[in-house]
Amino acid sequence: MKTLGEHFLIDLYGCSSDLLNDKELIESILNQAAKVANATVVTSNIHQFSPFGVSGVLVISESHIAIHTWPEHKFAAIEFFRCSSKFKIELAKKYILSKFNPGKSDEKKVNRGKLNL
Repeated sequence: MKTLGEHFLIDLYGCSSDLLNDKELIESILNQAAKVANATVVTSNIHQFSPFGVSGVLVISESHIAIHTWPEHKFAAIEFFRCSSKFKIELAKKYILSKFNPGKSDEKKVNRGKLNL
């Protein structure tokens, strides 16, 4: 069965609270993850919440990379969505894990848009 896209959901536990609350650093990490994964960034929108937390999305030609952080819980939710195999998610994931250095991570993949061809 063919699918239109793949959605990868990654939960990061035990990350640095300071990192999870640093909008500029998070935006830099996401952009570099896109670059190493051969994705083409179209635009980004990263928002700093008060008193803490960051949410954002990089729209890429191949779909998107998104993040939501809870520094007070040392937790981040990352998602990658791709509709093109050009976007090497494993490389983006490896880069992000190296930068966020979680104590634990969980992930799942969801196939989106199942087609009966």
